[in-house]
Amino acid sequence: MRSDEHPYNLHGYITDNFFEANPDLAKYPFIKTKIEEEEENGGIDYVSKIMWSLYLFLDPRTFIYDKMTYDEKRMLVVRSYNSDFNPDQIGFQPYINFYEERILKNEDVLYFTRLKRQYERKIKNETAFTIVKAVKELRGFIMYSKKAYGMLNMAEQYYNRVKNRYPRKIDGDPEEHNFFTKNKELFLFEEMNNLISKEGAENASKIMWSFYHILDPKSFYFDKTTREEREKRCIEKFYKIDFTDYLDIEDFYKKLILMDEEQVNYNELKKKMDFLIMSGSKNYDVLKASEDREELLKYKTAVFNDSEGFSQVVIQGKVQPGLMARRIIRE
Repeated sequence: MRSDEHPYNLHGYITDNFFEANPDLAKYPFIKTKIEEEEENGGIDYVSKIMWSLYLFLDPRTFIYDKMTYDEKRMLVVRSYNSDFNPDQIGFQPYINFYEERILKNEDVLYFTRLKRQYERKIKNETAFTIVKAVKELRGFIMYSKKAYGMLNMAEQYYNRVKNRYPRKIDGDPEEHNFFTKNKELFLFEEMNNLISKEGAENASKIMWSFYHILDPKSFYFDKTTREEREKRCIEKFYKIDFTDYLDIEDFYKKLILMDEEQVNYNELKKKMDFLIMSGSKNYDVLKASEDREELLKYKTAVFNDSEGFSQVVIQGKVQPGLMARRIIRE
């Protein structure tokens, strides 16, 4: 596939000026015009912030993309990065069009992101979109997910010689890297900033790597030892921690860091089921509710079954002596 069909290879992070990190994007007439129009609001810095906001909201290459719904991502961006961000406003649509056409640009990626937004809207807003219908549609939608992430990984290997980076998991080596320096998007979360404020940057990093050791399928000993054994090894070999002192951090790791697309889908379907039952609609009778409940339980079994339906890809880590970087893939 031609390189011009790959998504644009973005550089930098939300703390950088978007166009200083990606100067080619500043050459487009649309961007030049917007910078001029927004001169009173900060010009290039203002437009830069919008573009990074769209990165966090739209781009499947972000760490949070497969772990949150669009509504949750929008609220996170507003709360933690850009309080003026409102992608539903008419004024933001030209920016969204530019981001999709010039940055995401690949058809597989675009279809995936657009269908994902459409599916989430139907789950949230359409009472006729029952669980049975939603799961049936979801089966087709997952095909687009696989294609999109396959394309993103192909582009990542083309540009940066990195394999299997997407969907994003925790990056880095516990022995070599600060947890937050390698996983900067976690700075968006109040829980992580509170942990750093309370424990200090170095200890906070050690605490998060400790939970990586005992909870994360990417960690070397995850499939080789029990949790109790992993805890003991972590305390003896890595960092002396009382895990019971950080139950909130364990919850955060499980609910956000280990979250994946299918678990998010299940959680939204569960909310939908609750809404349909509570709506009191005459068209949603006991029979339809029973059918939906059965379908939801089947989907839950498929999503949360840890013993079947998975294969493990093992990749030798470049900076992890004696360790392996792992990614769990649902068959």
